[in-house]
Amino acid sequence: MEVQDIYPKLAEEGSCKKYESIQGEQILYSRKKRKYCRNKTRRKTVITKESPDLGREPQNVCKKSSNKSLKEMALLLNIKEPEKVCTLINSWKQTYKKPNMKQIKLIASILDISYEKYSSNFLNSSSKKDYDKELRTKLLDSIEKKIKNNLIPSFQYWINIENTDSVDWAIILLSKIILPENFPEHADLKISEDLYKHYLILLGKEDEKKRTRFFEEDNPGFEYLSDEGISELKKALIAKFSSCVSKFVFKKRALSCLVNKSIYSKNNYDPLEFCKKEILTRSYDNKKFSIPYNECLIDNCSENIKKQIQ
Repeated sequence: MEVQDIYPKLAEEGSCKKYESIQGEQILYSRKKRKYCRNKTRRKTVITKESPDLGREPQNVCKKSSNKSLKEMALLLNIKEPEKVCTLINSWKQTYKKPNMKQIKLIASILDISYEKYSSNFLNSSSKKDYDKELRTKLLDSIEKKIKNNLIPSFQYWINIENTDSVDWAIILLSKIILPENFPEHADLKISEDLYKHYLILLGKEDEKKRTRFFEEDNPGFEYLSDEGISELKKALIAKFSSCVSKFVFKKRALSCLVNKSIYSKNNYDPLEFCKKEILTRSYDNKKFSIPYNECLIDNCSENIKKQIQ
């Protein structure tokens, strides 16, 4: 019987030498108080073939990009350092997914595409799953028609780095402009929404003349709002107003990527005037009242935002 046919291979006098000439280097091991030999397996050197790295493409794109192009994109994405544009786009491309419905509806809204009109009665869907799928398809078609051949060359340049579905990639990039990753989706209030609304009701009860001095004095002699309430309400209004203005500017930045912007008339409001109406116009006891505007309301805005609204 050949040595290589013997199994298990018993060691002779604690040695595996008898097997080495035929089967190569051996390893001595023990099992149930007896010594055996087994072949020493060599680890194969795995040569990994370098696969295309999606993350590398934006870096190459950036090498070809001018400083002006990087600065423009950094402004759109609300990034201070233009050199970080590639890193950010790189991360999005490596985790590239189809845009979700939230992103699709976000882009649809700034393009004046009303998705409410696609009601379940209008769509021929038998289930919510089918309805969602059909709604997605119709919104994507509508968005594609709005942006096709309507993107400025400098933005189209960044769309072209993605070779799969340019509409999907455009939606993702535009949604990142409208809601940058370093910007909270909701205003960062230090109090609850309920307490914020309660303070507004109390403010509505105050004397109108005293209310006009709300931001000018620590306490204009209010009857209903305490010093603590005044302080907390001021901070909440600053957070709300700064968030409103910033989001509006982000939307206008996204629209700046389009050649034909004039058809989207509802987005042509002045950010300050729009947010004065949204945040500072309130009602109490079926009567409207206005909270006076003060420059401190944009304290939480970045310097870039302030430059664009002043």
